[in-house]
Amino acid sequence: MLYRCARQNAYYMAGTPHSNPNQQGRLDSTITAEQGRVMEDVSVRILAKRDIVVVNRQKELPADFPMTGHIDGEIDGTTIGFEHKHPGRYDFIRLLKYPFEEAVPGYVLQTVSYGAALGWTDTLFVMLAQDASGIRGEAAVNRHAKNPERRWAELGPNPKVFIKQLDLT
Repeated sequence: MLYRCARQNAYYMAGTPHSNPNQQGRLDSTITAEQGRVMEDVSVRILAKRDIVVVNRQKELPADFPMTGHIDGEIDGTTIGFEHKHPGRYDFIRLLKYPFEEAVPGYVLQTVSYGAALGWTDTLFVMLAQDASGIRGEAAVNRHAKNPERRWAELGPNPKVFIKQLDLT
């Protein structure tokens, strides 16, 4: 939300109703948001299989910090934050095509803010795609792109899991 325009954020914070009521509370958006919350536990289990323990899940930012929010967690015994994301097909493919900061600037802004509030040096992102089969299909087509500069799938990216540690310093 931080990366939206200031007017959009002000409307949100004031509780202003959407100008298009058909978009507010759409069932598909509601279900997708709930899927993301459920899938966070899967991200934590993926890290646990690598002996990485996530603690302080859903901890609130300090009350004196100029923004509100809940972190997804922190890596036990470190100054590394944990962020889970459950992007759709378009955003997940952006992660595979572009440098991380360019692909998901909103994620970067959020975690840099959280890091400033909590003293993090890094954030470990685990992103689980909503549509792995669609991504796999697009990757198969992309491997045969005529222009080699447009090929983002040559290395055989994982169509379901993307893990990135971002240095916040």
